[in-house]
Amino acid sequence: MLKILETYKNTICESQIAILYSETNSLVRFKKQFSHLKTVKYFAIGKARQVGAGKFKSAISIIETIISIIKILFVNKDFFIFDHRSTLLLLNGPGSCVLLSAIFQIVKFITFKNYCSLRVVYVESLARCNNLSMTGVFIYFLNLSDEFIVQWPELCSTYPFSKYYGFLV
Repeated sequence: MLKILETYKNTICESQIAILYSETNSLVRFKKQFSHLKTVKYFAIGKARQVGAGKFKSAISIIETIISIIKILFVNKDFFIFDHRSTLLLLNGPGSCVLLSAIFQIVKFITFKNYCSLRVVYVESLARCNNLSMTGVFIYFLNLSDEFIVQWPELCSTYPFSKYYGFLV
């Protein structure tokens, strides 16, 4: 994701940015790479599922993550819900993306506002060349993104609603 954002560093300099993160390593790397950005808001969310966790612990962490995302949205409703001039929710990777995408699609639906300027874009990992990740499967088949991007042309033939622009990283 950081390599994708690096491509647009001049564009995002003039943007309001919110970083929702589930691990501090990613946050530290973002802050180091984009230290020149001044108007960034940071929000910690939980991980939807820990590696190796059982079904019960996974269910608990999913509920906790949903609650943390909803709490962030309501506390910062002006930023996330009401102030949409042109908003991009760019997602990749972990299961938390499924929850974020679903919640933002619900926000788009229940607010009855014209959210054509709020776009949810999911970018599948470069490592996924033959099939989608579990997160990708959920987002693709539940239609939780406005645009679903893959980084291998073979995936486009298997998943016709995906888009391929070449390698993004």
